Amino acid sequence: MGTGGYTARFHDGTWSEVNSGFTDTLYHVDGLTPDNVWALGANGRVIHFDGKRWTDHASDTLNILRGLSVAADPFRQQAFGVGDNGTIIHWNGKRWKLQSSSTHNHLYAVWCASTTDCWATGQGGVILHYNGTSWATQPSGTNLTLYSIFGTDVSDIYVVGPSGTLLGHDGRRWQFLRHRTDADLQAVWAWDSGAGATYLWIGTDQGLILQR
Repeated sequence: MGTGGYTARFHDGTWSEVNSGFTDTLYHVDGLTPDNVWALGANGRVIHFDGKRWTDHASDTLNILRGLSVAADPFRQQAFGVGDNGTIIHWNGKRWKLQSSSTHNHLYAVWCASTTDCWATGQGGVILHYNGTSWATQPSGTNLTLYSIFGTDVSDIYVVGPSGTLLGHDGRRWQFLRHRTDADLQAVWAWDSGAGATYLWIGTDQGLILQR
């Protein structure tokens, strides 16, 4: 994903450009299978890849969309996108529709454990939780911008932000986690080994990748 609508695909060990047909900057991509992928970006642009080509979908907004999470559902695929001015959009399997977020802060990231358990983060330390019906603000303990969120399940979720900000959620509350850098933390990804250990990777503004 990138400026000018750039998209690339990794297939059979090789990266290759796939023409999206659009020029809006794209900020995030997510999907469950190679032929069912979503991407979003500037001017409310939302596009879908079916394994062969990208197609445009009405998003119900013109605001910049910055974060995306596709959630598995036993009956239909659902997805959530977030962006500027508290924008949240929801794909219900048929169309994208705006949802009320109760904030005007820019939202940068969203992660879903399921279709009824999603989290969004953003400007001013905002953390929102979705219970399948509505979004509600949750205490984060910080007013710093929270750039990225990822988890392995409902009780193992991580959020990162400026000046070494790292938060973890244990299924009950958010708390600060200790580590050894004050760099701005820009992205986070986690993997559950299945043996009682979670591996955590964090990207920083200094070109470093931290691993736990």
